[in-house]
Amino acid sequence: MTYRVLIVEDNEGKRRALRAVLDSVIECEVAEAPSVTQAFMQLRRQNTDLVLLDMSFQSTRGSSFDIAKEALAGIEVMQYIVGKRHRASVIVVTQHSNFATPEMPEVNTVQELDRLLRDGFPDIYRGVVQVVLAEETWKEELATLIRRCADVGS
Repeated sequence: MTYRVLIVEDNEGKRRALRAVLDSVIECEVAEAPSVTQAFMQLRRQNTDLVLLDMSFQSTRGSSFDIAKEALAGIEVMQYIVGKRHRASVIVVTQHSNFATPEMPEVNTVQELDRLLRDGFPDIYRGVVQVVLAEETWKEELATLIRRCADVGS
């Protein structure tokens, strides 16, 4: 049976880096979605075992097309997975360190994001990795979480 992974990330360079880590850890089929909407379409289209999910996405607001980052937009994907009773595990991969919004000002660190997601999505959430593309340490953190999700040895 083929292990299927969905990368939900709007930054092309980061998508490539995530895919490189995946390819070094596990043999799998990979789909990509650069937006929350496209993630929904991919999840409807096929069964997915693992989602590598960015938490912040660019969006346009109103008719002025102002571009803004939505700090917790990735939560919509997690809500969708739970609502549709998908069995996909989720690893959050983020370059950001603050996720505070007017509705959730307390989510101002990666640790607070981790707590929020562990409490809110205990059945699917497997961890968060803070990605710093110029460094290497995040890659081993991500590889470890992927191995755990896919139940493969090091």
